Amino acid sequence: MNNRLFALGLVLLLAGQCTATAQCKEKRLPALNFEIGKKGELAMLLNVATSRPYFGRAAVGVDESPTGIRGGNGSKRPMGQYLIAPYCVFSSSYTKESAETMCQFAYALHRFVAQKDGDYDSYTLNYSKTSSGFKYLPLAEQRVFARTWWEKQKSFISLSEEQKGQFVEEAVVDATNLYGRYAERIYPTARYLAWQKGAVGALLGPKKYQKCE
Repeated sequence: MNNRLFALGLVLLLAGQCTATAQCKEKRLPALNFEIGKKGELAMLLNVATSRPYFGRAAVGVDESPTGIRGGNGSKRPMGQYLIAPYCVFSSSYTKESAETMCQFAYALHRFVAQKDGDYDSYTLNYSKTSSGFKYLPLAEQRVFARTWWEKQKSFISLSEEQKGQFVEEAVVDATNLYGRYAERIYPTARYLAWQKGAVGALLGPKKYQKCE
């Protein structure tokens, strides 16, 4: 099934599940920004995370699936960050986590960023006319949240401090990439893609991975 049709179909199916919770934004974009609930969003994230390579334009030779920016899942590149240069290969034990756990973290991280007004909805609602006032949520804040979240996972607790540091950085970058690819199905515009590249770039800027090309 076409991924975009799948995503939009699932959105329409689950759109009625929204309840007036603290997580719902008081202001919403006029179209496509459905609050479908955690279960529905995780289902779509998992669809993205488990996608296999797809070369829709064979003549171009471009992997149009999520593996094109994340690697793994049968692609020609190991798991890493391939959305923007410098490309990075992940080497921490984060790569051994299940797709389900990665999706749960990506969902949680996005909610945290949104609460801090650092997501795309906040940008569109408050800064679309004057983007100069918008700032991506600092990596340091995302690291703190990520560390707290992963400390609840048995696989993380046994790591050394150095290993935990690398794990957290790779997890934040990948979660941003993963959620961003899911959100592209909701906001299929060049404007969103440019914003998403900026979000990933803001994470890579302060510190480059040792395995960047």
